[in-house]
Amino acid sequence: MNKCKFSEIAFVFFVGIILLGGFIYSLFMKETISQLENRSAYKYKAMNLNNFLSKEFQNSIEDTLSDQLPFSMLIKEKYNYLSALYSKYMTNFVVSEKCDNRYFYYSNGCLAFGCNEYLVSKYDSSDVIFRINKINEIISNSDVPVYLYYIERYDDINLEDNQKMGLFEKLKSNLKIEDNYISHFEIKSSEEYEKYFYKTDHHLNNVGAYKAYTEIANMLGIKNIVKYSAESCHKLKYSGSKARTYKVYDVFVEDFCIYDFDYPKHTTLVNGVNKEYGISRIDDTVSPDYVKYAGFDSGEVVFDYYQPGRKNILILGNSYDNAYVKLLATHFNKTYAVDIRHYKDEIGKEFNYLEYIEEKNIDIVLLNGDNGYFRNTIYDFDVK
Repeated sequence: MNKCKFSEIAFVFFVGIILLGGFIYSLFMKETISQLENRSAYKYKAMNLNNFLSKEFQNSIEDTLSDQLPFSMLIKEKYNYLSALYSKYMTNFVVSEKCDNRYFYYSNGCLAFGCNEYLVSKYDSSDVIFRINKINEIISNSDVPVYLYYIERYDDINLEDNQKMGLFEKLKSNLKIEDNYISHFEIKSSEEYEKYFYKTDHHLNNVGAYKAYTEIANMLGIKNIVKYSAESCHKLKYSGSKARTYKVYDVFVEDFCIYDFDYPKHTTLVNGVNKEYGISRIDDTVSPDYVKYAGFDSGEVVFDYYQPGRKNILILGNSYDNAYVKLLATHFNKTYAVDIRHYKDEIGKEFNYLEYIEEKNIDIVLLNGDNGYFRNTIYDFDVK
């Protein structure tokens, strides 16, 4: 056997070992979160005839191995970084002479940024269909007050000309809800968007999250708004979910700051486990991350502030409330934050809304999130 042939066989054997190792490793599902892409790590789907014929099962194997193979995250990270450097350089080169703080779209119209380097998605809101029937079912069949808080973001306003899309008004006009039970986080201009949202992430920054908290508190009739003691900023730069999505992670960066609060004594259960939710103070020993600060999307988070004279609240939402739910919980005895996307998998049973309200002695229900929460059927559940 010549050296060339031996080298080819050795290389194939080496690659085979890596693939087999990744496959075995992934079977135990040790990687539950893809830190690079800020999402849950892919998992194998249970095979059946339908998903095998549609190739959904085969695709799940490919996706899972891409997350679980040794060094896969490192390879993705380096590739994305080099690709992002090129994209940023070329785009800045093209628009540098007409830079006037406008948003410039590239990458098939999916990514936009101006001279201030805000990343936003180009969004067509003309065909938005809200979950009107399901939301009205919750409002009509609940024996407790149901409040609704809608968060406007880049898809609720054209950031180039500040023209509003009217999505909140469309939602409100079709709901069976009184005016004092509904409110929204309004964005009137690109300047307001840039004030309240991260540059590289689709979530509210600390300024926006605090604004949302105060507006929800006012809607609920809460008077003693909690004040923050200081603002702390991380020594490292932050690169968020938008940067990950568009493969410009660590190329587009920004400051990451939080407000410091002195939370009263409390306990927290995350999916039934006693643990703290999010980070209350800046930790310069780890990279800044919305998930680490605000808390990961969990099926159920329960805050107990030991105030039996106050009410219990159920909050149904998505990742937008992660940044302020702990603060809002200080005004209640017990706060139950449920994310329907993960409840069944992480709690181990279907979410029975009316039964849950009765068992937990819920006094108030709050539905809150962006337009994705109010239109996406993954948040639906039966009200019976």
